[in-house]
Amino acid sequence: MPTTTFHEELKQLRTQQKIELSEISNRTKINIKFLEAIESGDFSFLPHVYVRLFLRAYVVEIGADPDNALNQYELFLSNSGEKLPERLEIDTKELLEIPLPEQDDEEELPQKTPFQSRTDWIKAGLLVGLLLFAIFIIQKITKNQGTISHSEISLTPIQTPITDNILFLDYSSDKRTETLEVNYPYQFSLKTSSPVWYQYILDQSPPTSSDLVKGGEIIMDFESTMKLRLNHTQNVDFQINGQPVSLTSSNFPIDLAFDSVTGQVEIIQYLPK
Repeated sequence: MPTTTFHEELKQLRTQQKIELSEISNRTKINIKFLEAIESGDFSFLPHVYVRLFLRAYVVEIGADPDNALNQYELFLSNSGEKLPERLEIDTKELLEIPLPEQDDEEELPQKTPFQSRTDWIKAGLLVGLLLFAIFIIQKITKNQGTISHSEISLTPIQTPITDNILFLDYSSDKRTETLEVNYPYQFSLKTSSPVWYQYILDQSPPTSSDLVKGGEIIMDFESTMKLRLNHTQNVDFQINGQPVSLTSSNFPIDLAFDSVTGQVEIIQYLPK
């Protein structure tokens, strides 16, 4: 039985919720042909950064998890070997559904008054400001995305998520700390040679969780604090700024929390009651 790809699952979710592509296009101002390309799995229509931006906006509109969908997109590209364009070679008015006036080269232009010329300059200034603002937003969105290789493989978790309630009812805990000599900027990496479920919280951001497959790796930037939960530590390597944190190989969950103020990693190993 053929496996459904992530973009097909997203399209099924949209149709199940009876959301039309035209509605998403109207709200996001993304050209509808780019939305159709996303759902068909054709991501060669724009450079990588724009595809990620449009995909995130589309996924938010249909109520799916944007981080998970972006991870699936990266894995899809890795598996398909599809090469994305490095430069933007498209008419800019096709990017967004904003109609721009077209000019007939053979049509004689009427003479403009000083007031009309001044108005045109104001409009041009506003358009330049809008473009600069769009570039700023793109940079903010992509700044702390982090990198993922051989990454998450399914919109449905393979490993069983570990909740606070499960830990409270079924496990006892053993706490220790480890001091690291690391400086800002901060970055953690997680590598595994066996499938593992993880959940992380970076600074004040909401929790993000998924599965990491055998041979997978995630690298994420953060400002001052991070928390990481794993459902086991077998064949797992965890580092902050390239410094490894000592983990006991275990089939049971673990919590890791780093605070830049103290420079310490709090390690809570869980064992069945």
